[in-house]
Amino acid sequence: ITVVNFKKIKSQLNKLTGDNFSKISAEIADLAQNKEIIKQLVDFVVVKAWNEPRYTKIYAELVNFLAEQKFSWDKTGGKIIKREVLSKVENAYTQGFQNYYDLTREINENSSMTSAEKDEHLFKQKIMLLGNINFICELFFFKILSFKVFKLIILYGIASFVKEYIRAEESKDKFTIKEDYLEALLKLFENSGKSIDKKERAEEKKLTNVSDPRKTEDHIIDEFFSMIDERENRADTFMEKDNLDKYVKTLNNIS
Repeated sequence: ITVVNFKKIKSQLNKLTGDNFSKISAEIADLAQNKEIIKQLVDFVVVKAWNEPRYTKIYAELVNFLAEQKFSWDKTGGKIIKREVLSKVENAYTQGFQNYYDLTREINENSSMTSAEKDEHLFKQKIMLLGNINFICELFFFKILSFKVFKLIILYGIASFVKEYIRAEESKDKFTIKEDYLEALLKLFENSGKSIDKKERAEEKKLTNVSDPRKTEDHIIDEFFSMIDERENRADTFMEKDNLDKYVKTLNNIS
């Protein structure tokens, strides 16, 4: 039954669009009859989100929809689904930078590959790295990923770029992917800004009839950028390897 249901789910996921979201997502939820199917579903959805930028928002919305369902087999109130998704995207994020570096170096030094083959392999890897960043930002918008974890993700991105920049400068290594790190970091800032903007617009709708709103645009933006100010005086400490490793462990354990 599990195999049959998951095949049906994959078929439905390939049909999922913004126009048919309500119908298809409900059908997918009906087929998600146990934890094993959910794990397979999460793996499939996350990979599709990484590789299909046009549908990243829809896949994040699907995760949010499934987490809100009251499955008879799920006694955690949707936490299983959230944990599965967050574990996958956070591990891919923290390992993604190093994996991209290792693969890029390996391909760059491979004399048997043509320039076109190298570009193709690197392009696919970069699409997944940036796709995961896009997905993370959408999960943040739907409140599946907390603001606390989101701040750690941003800090890790900054640290990864700075570490690669310092490594390349100090070692005089001609091979460096600091430009790729920077591109990923800028993509994170760009998409996080869009997520904050969407959150702000959603708040405006909620507060339309409230005389004394406590959440304004300035407040939301200030809340986002305050994470930089909070750690400004501890930047050197953060960049130490042991402390960076602690941040990675914290990122992987928070749900």
